[in-house]
Amino acid sequence: MSVITANSNAKAPPPPTKRATSSPASDWRPHPLMALYRDNQVLVPAVILSLACLSALLSPTLPALLPLAHLVMPYRHATSPSASGLYAKGPADLAFILGGVLFWTLARALTIDYLLKPLGKRLGCRRSLIDRFGEQGWLVIYYSLSFSIGLSFARAAPYWRNTMHFWTNYPHAHLAGDFKVYYLAQLAFWIQQLLVIHIEKPRKDYVQMLVHHIVTCALIVGSYVSNFTRMGTAVLVTMDVGDIFLSSAKCFNYVNWRTICDATFVVFVGVWLYSRHYIYYFLIRSVYVEAPKYLEWRWAPSEGRFVSDAMWYFFLALLGVLQVLLIIWLYMILRVIAKVVKGSSAEDTRSDDEDEVDVDEDDQQQQQQQEDDGPKKVSGVHKSSPKSGPARKRRA
Repeated sequence: MSVITANSNAKAPPPPTKRATSSPASDWRPHPLMALYRDNQVLVPAVILSLACLSALLSPTLPALLPLAHLVMPYRHATSPSASGLYAKGPADLAFILGGVLFWTLARALTIDYLLKPLGKRLGCRRSLIDRFGEQGWLVIYYSLSFSIGLSFARAAPYWRNTMHFWTNYPHAHLAGDFKVYYLAQLAFWIQQLLVIHIEKPRKDYVQMLVHHIVTCALIVGSYVSNFTRMGTAVLVTMDVGDIFLSSAKCFNYVNWRTICDATFVVFVGVWLYSRHYIYYFLIRSVYVEAPKYLEWRWAPSEGRFVSDAMWYFFLALLGVLQVLLIIWLYMILRVIAKVVKGSSAEDTRSDDEDEVDVDEDDQQQQQQQEDDGPKKVSGVHKSSPKSGPARKRRA
């Protein structure tokens, strides 16, 4: 190996400059239809929902406005005397679900743009992570609201702490108005989430998230139409609680609150294991063991009865797919725990490596300024000049 001595009057070559590198996430662009949806999340929903609210006010005197009014007004018609004051189900529910999708679209966009992004900036969140902070902050708000409302319904129901009551006194065809709004609003939210994952930068677990959202929508629709909303509510509440802490931990990570992030992650792991791998087991067991025991196996849609082998297998299959996804995500959680044990901070392994982006926008601007101004300090080391001192030896 030869040793080359540099000429003392020669200009030392500058160290390599850090360049921005493109990644699949940075080059990603949504489908044109999804881009159209992304760019019209405020004005279009606001106009349509405003017209729907006006139609709801005028519909008692102008019945022709009812179809538009149902975007914000749940279908109520119930012919059974025993269902007095309760809400039935019908085709008009589709309009209310669409109205819910518009509402969640508007609420999400306004909350992220005018509350969460400014909050993230004040808390010191990096510019490249502001969007992620807003997205996860919105989920903290939604899951907290959804879990609280769902839990209040579950605690007041006969099946609280006794899963056999999922199936007793079936069919549960008529619903209280506030419960119907809650259930259809959940469906609207998950339909809207199917749109959201196509306007956000994709994560590593895009396929799992897509399957999860489709299965969740199928479970909500299936349980609503077949009058198994008691079971459906229990599943929703069980799934919502863990995501409050997961999204909170991500937000703390984005603003570099490491201690709070790690503590929240520890709480999340405990809640996840209890709700999604302990409580959820008993929910699946109830479908498999208690449903055949307490339900009359009879298919009579005119009576609100949708009990058959096919329906039973349908729900078991969907719940089983969810269980597989939960096991996959548990494996990812265990990977995070292993990183924490080794001394790293708790970070979501499902997301893109936002914290490892080579150069963000601020770094690029600083880099360009350095190049324009000439030889300056780069990465903590000053460039050598011809008069800076003795020549350096280099190994070849």
